Amino acid sequence: MATGWINRADASRMITRRIRNSARRLRPIFERRDSSRVKVSVGCDLGSVQDLSIGGMRIRTRRRLKGTVQLELWTPGRRLKLQGEVRWTKRLGFRRYLNGLAFVNITPELAAQLTQFAAG
Repeated sequence: MATGWINRADASRMITRRIRNSARRLRPIFERRDSSRVKVSVGCDLGSVQDLSIGGMRIRTRRRLKGTVQLELWTPGRRLKLQGEVRWTKRLGFRRYLNGLAFVNITPELAAQLTQFAAG
């Protein structure tokens, strides 16, 4: 076999890898969310909130979340009960997961309260 030559399957894998790496670099530019996320320091009964928006949140938990979950957010002086649908889960390590939740059944009143939570 001559050196410097690659077969079609290897070439396809190299091209796919380059496209994926380019997409990872461009992901922040092309944000798919309708509302922007904000880093907040609010308490949650499911785990540690990483960021929050009117449409959903990212949360770090000790167990994998599935389906629709009930959750409660709080700050000193305020409590808010919500329902969220798990959109994705990423395992970070032993009993450590990062979960993306989309809020469901958001009324205008809940949206206003979420805005206040995000504002601090």
